[in-house]
Amino acid sequence: MKLDQQNTYGDIIIGTELFIPDLAKLAEPYGAKGYSVTKKEELTPVFKEVLAKDEFVIVDVKMD
Repeated sequence: MKLDQQNTYGDIIIGTELFIPDLAKLAEPYGAKGYSVTKKEELTPVFKEVLAKDEFVIVDVKMD
């Protein structure tokens, strides 16, 4: 969307860019275990570990 605005209107950008926090780190103050996944190869091992736990967890998956 930003690229479309730049192509159409030049330097005039309407809106804002969203900041997405590190959800794995954000989980910790709430007593949860946090995991970050950035590669497809990491999904299976992380999910196996998470499913074996009996606690609240957050898995932050960031992929293109």
